[in-house]
Amino acid sequence: MAATKGKGQSATIPIVDLPPRWIVRNHHGERILTFRADALNQMRNDLITLTGEKVARQILYRIGMSMAKSANRRINNDEGSWKVLDELFQERGWGHILSHEETIIQGPKTNSYKIVVEDSAFADVSNTQHPPVCDLLRGLLGNWMALEKNRALLATLESSCKAMGPRHCIFLVELGTINTISNFATAFGT
Repeated sequence: MAATKGKGQSATIPIVDLPPRWIVRNHHGERILTFRADALNQMRNDLITLTGEKVARQILYRIGMSMAKSANRRINNDEGSWKVLDELFQERGWGHILSHEETIIQGPKTNSYKIVVEDSAFADVSNTQHPPVCDLLRGLLGNWMALEKNRALLATLESSCKAMGPRHCIFLVELGTINTISNFATAFGT
């Protein structure tokens, strides 16, 4: 049935029952939602239009943090969990985590880490007005690192984004104790 709309009438939208093979569930039986990359990026652009860039980016960052918390509860808290996270990234078409390593940018109470992601689906846009675009991944990877290291997440910065031309997206994560002042915030004004 096609959607119809006459003057003063609302559109009639058909209800479609999805075949069971289209409903994806994880090994816990929970439903997994999938979006095309262009639809996801359009949602991001719509959110920016509705709320402004700063608020939209913070919302997406917070969603990523929540996703990390949820995923981390299900994956063993050891070095092998990065491999599992990368497998999930690749399965879902989000990209590939090439590396995660401690960096030399350290303060007396902080540790910094660099995470490199290849082929981020969030950066898979030909024209973006608001780069860098991987705020959801920025929140997910930053909070994942914080949960893995059992430290407070002080800041996460996407220092390089594929949507802006580089080959990879690079995320810098700063962890510390709850009362520590971020070196990133001081250096980059974040």
